[in-house]
Amino acid sequence: IPIGVPLAGAFIGVCAAVLGVLAAVLLSVLAFVVVIPLCLLAAGIVLCGISFVLWGAPANALVTLGCGLMLFALGVLVSLLAIKLCTLFVPPVFRAFVALLRWPFDKLRSRNQGGGVQ
Repeated sequence: IPIGVPLAGAFIGVCAAVLGVLAAVLLSVLAFVVVIPLCLLAAGIVLCGISFVLWGAPANALVTLGCGLMLFALGVLVSLLAIKLCTLFVPPVFRAFVALLRWPFDKLRSRNQGGGVQ
């Protein structure tokens, strides 16, 4: 059996494992960035709605409305922070990831052309 076949299979397996871990990290970050602001916004809207129908005393209704408005505002702020962080950190991370994926092919290309530094 040529030695290249098992090595190619192992390389493909390692690449698949690395890509799987990177995809899991990316989806976890995406869920964290999307779910927390949406939960805060939804909780704020629900508390604002409940404040009009649940309480009989005006003071309790005002407190519940205030909490709902604070949660809604916090959800908006967290959404803006998530957008800002994504615009700052996502492009460099993807550039580094693409450079990492291109590195073996660039090495092979430079070795085949004979122009690589030895």
